[in-house]
Amino acid sequence: MAPVSSAQAPARIDAGGRPSLIDSGPRSMPAGAPRTLVELLQQAVAHAPGHVITFIDVQGQRETLTFAALWDEALRLWGGLRARGAKTGDRVMLAMERPGDFVRGFWACTLGGVVPVPLALPASLERSQPGVARLISVSERLGTPWLLTEARATAPLSEAGLRALSLQSLSGAEPGPLAAVDPEAPAILSFTSGSTGRPKGVVLKHANLMAMGEGMVAGGWYLPGDVGVSWMPLDHVAGTSYPHLLALRTRTPHVLVARDYVLADVLRWLDLLSEFGGTMSWAPNFAYGLVADRLEREERRAWRLEQVRVLASGGESVLPATLRRFSEPLRDSGLREDAVCPAWGMAETSSFFSMTRGVRTHPVEAATELGPPPVGAALRVVDDTDAVVPEGQVGHLQARGEQVLSGYLDDAELNARSFTADGWFRTGDMAVIQDGQMSIAGRQKEVLILHGNNVYPQDIEEVVESVPGVLPSYTVACPTRSGAAQTDELAVCFVPTPDAPPLAELLRSIREKVGRVLGFHVAHLLPLAREQVPRTELGKRGRTELRRRFEAGELGAEYHRSLSVLGGPATMPPCLAVSRWVPRPLATRVGTRGAVVVIADEAFAGALREQADGYEVVRVAPEASGELVRAIEALAERSVPCGDVVVLLPEAQEVPAVRESVLRGEMTAADGRFQDAAARAPGGGVSGGVAAPDQGTASDGAMQAAPVAHLAVPVQGTASDAVPQAAVASRMAPLLHALQSLARRGEGAPVVRVLAVLPESGGDDAASLAALLTPGLLWTAAAEVPGLEARVAWTPPDASATAHAVARELASQDAAREVAWREGTRWERVFTPWTPPPLAAPQRLKRGGLYLVTGALGGLGREWARQLRQGLDARLLLVGRRPHGPEARALESELGTAKYVSVDVTNEVALRNAVRDAEAHFGQSLDGAFHFAGTLTPVALEHETPETLVQGAAAHALGARAIATVLKDRPQAVCVFAASLMGTLGAGRHAAYCAGTAFLERFAERLTAQGRHAVAVSLSQVRETGLARSLGAAPPGYRVLEPSQALASVALAVEHMPAHLLSGVVGAAWPWRQAGLGEGQGLDAAHVFLVQRPGDVPPEGLSDAVLHSLPEWPCRADGAVDREALAADLSGAGDGAAAGPFETVVMDAFHEVLGAQGVGVGSDFFTLGGSSLQATRVVARINERTGLQLREVALFEHPTATALAEHVRRVVDLTQLDISVLSDAQVDLLLRVLEPT
Repeated sequence: MAPVSSAQAPARIDAGGRPSLIDSGPRSMPAGAPRTLVELLQQAVAHAPGHVITFIDVQGQRETLTFAALWDEALRLWGGLRARGAKTGDRVMLAMERPGDFVRGFWACTLGGVVPVPLALPASLERSQPGVARLISVSERLGTPWLLTEARATAPLSEAGLRALSLQSLSGAEPGPLAAVDPEAPAILSFTSGSTGRPKGVVLKHANLMAMGEGMVAGGWYLPGDVGVSWMPLDHVAGTSYPHLLALRTRTPHVLVARDYVLADVLRWLDLLSEFGGTMSWAPNFAYGLVADRLEREERRAWRLEQVRVLASGGESVLPATLRRFSEPLRDSGLREDAVCPAWGMAETSSFFSMTRGVRTHPVEAATELGPPPVGAALRVVDDTDAVVPEGQVGHLQARGEQVLSGYLDDAELNARSFTADGWFRTGDMAVIQDGQMSIAGRQKEVLILHGNNVYPQDIEEVVESVPGVLPSYTVACPTRSGAAQTDELAVCFVPTPDAPPLAELLRSIREKVGRVLGFHVAHLLPLAREQVPRTELGKRGRTELRRRFEAGELGAEYHRSLSVLGGPATMPPCLAVSRWVPRPLATRVGTRGAVVVIADEAFAGALREQADGYEVVRVAPEASGELVRAIEALAERSVPCGDVVVLLPEAQEVPAVRESVLRGEMTAADGRFQDAAARAPGGGVSGGVAAPDQGTASDGAMQAAPVAHLAVPVQGTASDAVPQAAVASRMAPLLHALQSLARRGEGAPVVRVLAVLPESGGDDAASLAALLTPGLLWTAAAEVPGLEARVAWTPPDASATAHAVARELASQDAAREVAWREGTRWERVFTPWTPPPLAAPQRLKRGGLYLVTGALGGLGREWARQLRQGLDARLLLVGRRPHGPEARALESELGTAKYVSVDVTNEVALRNAVRDAEAHFGQSLDGAFHFAGTLTPVALEHETPETLVQGAAAHALGARAIATVLKDRPQAVCVFAASLMGTLGAGRHAAYCAGTAFLERFAERLTAQGRHAVAVSLSQVRETGLARSLGAAPPGYRVLEPSQALASVALAVEHMPAHLLSGVVGAAWPWRQAGLGEGQGLDAAHVFLVQRPGDVPPEGLSDAVLHSLPEWPCRADGAVDREALAADLSGAGDGAAAGPFETVVMDAFHEVLGAQGVGVGSDFFTLGGSSLQATRVVARINERTGLQLREVALFEHPTATALAEHVRRVVDLTQLDISVLSDAQVDLLLRVLEPT
């Protein structure tokens, strides 16, 4: 942020001239309070020797240590250090992974008067790695002191020139003498982040840390009786002091957990709070976001959190929305409303320096209030001349107090810059003070904060410029934050050299190098021209200016160029299609035509006999449709073609289920044979008669075909104003019972083609609604029932015209699934690829508009509500079935101008009242509705009833109808219905869901035809939503969408209103060829892989395809062609190797954690977007599946599935594994991995 001067920034809030200064007054030292860390532990041991510290390491192994045992072990370890030559006043570096080892080493140093220097143990111990370089740099700066570390690290670190010792090597020594330590002596030397530059040495005295502790206790942030649970790294001052030092001050038990144990499954944080009765914990903002994401996916456990008093959020920018998303859903688990406490501090202020209870924002700056400083400390905000500014004005934040360091290590120039003449410390933050609360408003310094870690941009820029093809001295790394990000994101601008490799390769190389070397993911990559990189007056890189340009959208073209090359969640892949009707005449089929079974009234059956030349028309009454198979069997007994010759059996409709095996009394109860009924006079329940064959001459388009059985089912009914679900169910019953009858035939039955005939009345009665539900039911039945082909024909309401249309369909061999006969013209529904035209800005969606969102607590509905609020400052009426509980309150609080109402969306009256109330509340009319509500319950077709079918589809279908009715008097309002490709293609065991979503597709078309602004968006599976988790792997023809891509699809649909938009379509897949997407027309370039021998000529007809010649097919473990590997080859991620069982586990972990598409055996973890944070989760998943105990370093050094598998085979000895702790599946997997022969 640019510097602020008093002349440029007048006070924004009239505060009566009050200065931006908070002074909490002098600190009074309690009698007998410890003055040093030595006295701190000494008093804890004297008063509570048996109190326990629980340690949990990365693997979840636990150990306990009493205060008294810690004192004894620390003195013995100090004795061991002393025997090695260490003496009081020396410095000793600590780089340990296990919390218990770190605490022992820390106190061994402290009790001996040695200054501990906490540092992170690098994931990789190779000398070339930045983490090792940092250890070497610090060691050289301190004169090569001892380094206490893990036993496994001593050899490689010693080879790197460090004086490495393991804690175990110091055990067994005689206790060392207790040092006499002065309160003004250094207690901790903490080095800020930085590897290639010169990190700052933060020297904290015993008095600093004691003042911090006393201030936190006096403020009530840590009290006797508290139980601290912390998983923050102990190599940070905050991780050591809060809660460990505070727990010793209050003499209370506490739990210290390895960070990566929790990051492997962040819900373990809540597990531990519940298990240990934790009352206090803390974490950076990003961790609260990780938990909130899991809670939104309804991943809950039986937590008890009523005892939790303080959950501090510090270490990086605090986002109120994130904290509310975390806390509100946990109210049901007992979490108190004000348990989450935003805080601010830094190593230079002995960690936490200000804190406040509850999440509030500054009224003008929209920044989180972070509280006042503790007793004995003060904060102020000043201008560029160090003059205090009025309250409410943004300026530079400065701090003073006993908790603040006196100076950095051996750096007079830095100290002169960091302190004012009157002793205030310049924090480098921009802030605002109002009514005793401080809020951070930005950073003056260019340090990035990534997942709570301070990172210098120079370190990143140096790594980027080591990539061949990047022009030196023109790279700029800066922080940014997108709307949904939980922490700062890394943006890198760079200039390619003239001889740089192709942009896609260069971008992947940069991302891989930064991830591998520094462990961070580059979220945004921008290739620039040299002249686009700004320079300051002194010639330095203009990081602040370039960040401003990027966030202002001035580098949009460059950014989108990078996105188009890299792809990923921020881009829309070529997977869009639209539905449309095209006129298409029929070709007459010649040959045997067989029989048609019609489930309908006699009037329709008679009309069809007159029209269907050459067919025997056999009627089954609608109430007897469940006996359909008996009719087919009766025809077979009379040798009417339906066995060896495929019989064409059209079918018709009506209402209730049959209760006995008599069809309207026209079958004899004695033998029940259809041929007897057929022999009687016309007009009975089953009638027959073969019309004369068509004598017309077959046209050139005539087609020969074997007979296929047809079923024709017209859906009819009377209008009803109320349209109860029972009325709709009664009209669905004949078709459902007929389909269930066919489902009972079993495997090997003759093919039956069901043609559902739907007369179009254009009404809004039960029959019309049932007609709109019919296609989805049919597509589901075709997917679930062997030997069933499904078709739909929309016909005029006139019975004669309907019969004529059906007769024409029967006389053809057309494979179109859905047709419509309108004014004598036959139309077919087809799907065509769609590329949206450019759009400069939203046109249909209004900024500040009022919108209804149903299903608002579901994954996609919630995200769309956020997008409307953040992007358009919308007012929102949120509707859902769940009561107005913690989740709803959290969402309301996060969104601000939002009102949640628990309403059954199918209840038109309740919905209308909710809309009226919202319009009155917000003072404006509703501008549109977004319908995301729906239910997904898998049920086999044979177990459905008409009632459960309609009930399962009601949220989608009847909810949409209710919305359209409520908005009818608001003709300009948009109606947007979130449907599913399952409704378009059908899916077994999901009849109700498919019927409901297919209803939305046709309902939107109907509204559009009436002049309404309506659109249905049929989405594929969306990652991390309920549908994707319920179904698992995507079916053929579905491209899994990222949530951002699904939301973009909705936005495109709204702006362009194509009536029916499909997103996530894999156009070349067979299901879409059946559904009518061209001739299997792909939505992107077709890549054809061939295994060719020398001299082979490529097949003809592939002129538009991209050909790839392979020496052999890559295969998965089951022998099938590895299509993922082929896809990975296209993006440079494959190496042609087969995916074995272990490689498959790794690829699955990459896919699950990173959300990456097209993962192959050669896909690089860092190129896919991996970071050190995600490496923990990936390795945890691999270990969970295999039973191995791999460490993150293995992934860093072997970042592809192939490389990691080779590493495992090389280092894991099967004979040394303890298989008693492994499951049978893990043992089987390891046997196949380690003994592949």
